Amino acid sequence: ERFNERFFHDWDATPEDQRIKFMSLSKKIQAHPDYQPKVAKNLDKQNSDLALKRIIDDVMRQQRKQELDLYKLYAKDSAFNQAFFDTMKRLTGVENLK
Repeated sequence: ERFNERFFHDWDATPEDQRIKFMSLSKKIQAHPDYQPKVAKNLDKQNSDLALKRIIDDVMRQQRKQELDLYKLYAKDSAFNQAFFDTMKRLTGVENLK
């Protein structure tokens, strides 16, 4: 995947480990109590995206100790942050709901 190649070439994880981490994070996002009412069932795309961003921020804060390198990229690199958001949006299926 281009995202992995572009942003994780220095990350000490195999592509398979990266995929597993992304899938795990997408499941945590979907399990968040605000996901269904504020993202999946929200027909207002702009509000849905804002809610998804808040949920991703919340999940990333919770995971920062386990995924410190990933969290640092997420917190400090705006291009990475946007690409990560787009990837999580795709993995959680939000872009297919609207």
